[in-house]
Amino acid sequence: MLGNELCPPGLIDTTGLGRKIHVHLSKLNEPIRVGISGCTHDCGMSWIADIGLEPFGSKTRVLITMGGSPTALGFVIGTVDPGDAELAVQVLLDMYRRSGVRGVRDFVVKVGVDAIRSELTRLVPRLGRRIRT
Repeated sequence: MLGNELCPPGLIDTTGLGRKIHVHLSKLNEPIRVGISGCTHDCGMSWIADIGLEPFGSKTRVLITMGGSPTALGFVIGTVDPGDAELAVQVLLDMYRRSGVRGVRDFVVKVGVDAIRSELTRLVPRLGRRIRT
């Protein structure tokens, strides 16, 4: 079911993307909150999730945030093509798992947003213009 089938302003297939990402989450031994919003209204609460995804601009990009919590917004990692969102999340989860750091926000603070962006740029073929905060 596409995001816009449930909500008129929805721009991305949140259900399909969530199913794909769930496969990667099931490989971890800890709960990771992934918020996927179908539009910029952020009903999926992507900005306060461990990893957040929401449309950016129009159907052409997906904004990725990381390290959100109930008391802090996530760090802006960058944007990817919608077709690369699953791969980007897989790369982020692999980096997190390999780091040995507990807690996604602590991981982002320790590793650094620039290092995370560099790894994504290297491993996600069509990583577009990166957004800096």
